[in-house]
Amino acid sequence: MQLAHQLTSPFPSPTDKARALFTWLHHNIAYNTVAFYSGNLQASTPASTLASGLAVCEGYASLFTALAMHAGLESMVVSGHGKGYGFTALKPGDPIPPFDSGHAWNAVKIDGGEWKLVDSCWGAGHVTGHGLPYVKHFAPQHFTRDNDEFGLSHYPADQDRFYRTDGRYKISWEEYILGPGKGVGGPTIFTGCDTEHGIGERTFLPAMNKIDVRGPSRMLRFQFSSICEHWDNERHGKGKPYLFVLKIGGVDGRNDDLLPFETDGRVWWCDVNSRELGAPGQTLDICNLTNFNGRDGRGLTAKEFKEEQKSSWAWGCVAEWMLM
Repeated sequence: MQLAHQLTSPFPSPTDKARALFTWLHHNIAYNTVAFYSGNLQASTPASTLASGLAVCEGYASLFTALAMHAGLESMVVSGHGKGYGFTALKPGDPIPPFDSGHAWNAVKIDGGEWKLVDSCWGAGHVTGHGLPYVKHFAPQHFTRDNDEFGLSHYPADQDRFYRTDGRYKISWEEYILGPGKGVGGPTIFTGCDTEHGIGERTFLPAMNKIDVRGPSRMLRFQFSSICEHWDNERHGKGKPYLFVLKIGGVDGRNDDLLPFETDGRVWWCDVNSRELGAPGQTLDICNLTNFNGRDGRGLTAKEFKEEQKSSWAWGCVAEWMLM
């Protein structure tokens, strides 16, 4: 296929070839929302997807594999369950649902000869609901995240297709469906955590979504870290990192305050007594200061925040817990 050659020939690395295909799919294929919501999904081929410019997950995955193989890469389509649109966490006492295979993604052999899991459908954009438009939004984390993190939101029908790196061959369906992923199990992670800030979604501690503030007082450490040890937000991301703060409610939720995170450039941490977090029913947020005293919040240090008089500030939310 000439298209595969045109897209990948400038790149000698298998990883960069695969990345070029992943990126091209975002720019050139849109999700077929009409067919998806009408239930009128027809079987597609790579040729028909190219001709129409429309696909659902299997169409994205099939075209990715076809292009990859024409570019000399080893690739396959993997089908299974995805914690995407329509997925909701189980409530306490809900039974474990039977396995359902309604999604598709890819495994591709890249540098080092390792099978890497990628999802070009989720990387291209997302649906927003029946009768609502498809949002074309590039999400490179669905190419860059490691296979173990990928497996938090993808469960293959073929048990040989986990390709985990933590030494485990596979995990059970029950462990997957009850585990973290799309806000399940850990704090709620807001969009842009990795792309805007270079923060790994799995790195947030405490690793639960609710924090008990009714028991005896205790010191809690809130912590998160960058997506990899080599990440430098100024070099690889969108500029100097923002100052991150923990937005707390104070004793009984009556005294709001912002506590700055300390950092060594790789890990961020903030220690606080549980009694200071707020009252049951309130939320506890990690925020990034986008503006402080009328200036851009990028590059602001915890020391500057503590020493300067605080006249005005603005923030965006990164992660959130519920207090109980």
